[in-house]
Amino acid sequence: MKSVLGFLTIIPAGRSDIEDAARSMWIFPVIGAVIAFIAALAGTYLEVIFPLSISMALTIFILLCLTGFHHLDGLLDFGDALMYRGTIEERRRVLKDVNTGVGGFALGFFVILLTYLALVEIRVAADRLVPALVTAEVCAKFSMVQGAYTGRAAYDGMGSSFVKSMKKNHKMFLLSEFIFLGIVFALNGSLGISIAVLTILTAYILTWISDMALGGVSGDVFGAMNEITRMAVLLLLVL
Repeated sequence: MKSVLGFLTIIPAGRSDIEDAARSMWIFPVIGAVIAFIAALAGTYLEVIFPLSISMALTIFILLCLTGFHHLDGLLDFGDALMYRGTIEERRRVLKDVNTGVGGFALGFFVILLTYLALVEIRVAADRLVPALVTAEVCAKFSMVQGAYTGRAAYDGMGSSFVKSMKKNHKMFLLSEFIFLGIVFALNGSLGISIAVLTILTAYILTWISDMALGGVSGDVFGAMNEITRMAVLLLLVL
C-alpha cells in the first residue's frame, strides 16, 4: 500500500520502490478512490468560496497535483507519438522526447477540457461530485491494470516492470477487477454495467492502438490510459 501510494501520488508515504509497486498493482483502484475522494472533498469546500466553474477547475487541478502530473505527462507524450508519421522506433523516440509538440498539446487540452466540462455538468445536473469523481478515478486506475495484464511491453523501462508483474498473474488481475467492480457498482447501481464495459473497452482500444503505433505499452501509455478513461467515464455519467 505504501509503495503504490508513494509511486502514484505525491503523498509522503515513505520511499517508493517500483518493483514493490509493480507487485502490488492490483491495489491501484483503491489508491484511485482515495485521491479522488480527497480532491472531491476539497472541491466541495471550495464551492463555498468560488463559483461552481472555478471550484471544479480547482478540483481537477488538485487531483492532478496529487498524482504529480505524471499521468498527464504520459498523455502529452502519447499524443505526440501518435501524431508522428514514422516507424515504431521513431515514434518511441518521440514518446521519450522531453519536449511537447502540437499532437501532445491538442490531446492533453481536449481531454482535460472535456473532463472539466463533464464534471461541471455532473455537479449541476446530479449534484453527486464525490461518487462521480471516485468512480471515474477507480476506473482510470483499473484501466492501467488491464493494460499491463493484456498488453506487452514496448521496451524495457518503468512500464515494463508492471507488465512483467501482471502478465499471466490471473489472481492479481481478478483481485483488482473485483475491487474495481465492487466500488463501481456500490456507487452507481445498475449503471455500473455500462461504466464497467466502457472502462474495459477503453483500455482494450488504447492497448491495441499503442501496440500498433509503439509495439506495446509503456509508462507513458499507462498515463494516457488513466487520463482518457477518467474523461470517458465522466462523459458517460453526464448522459
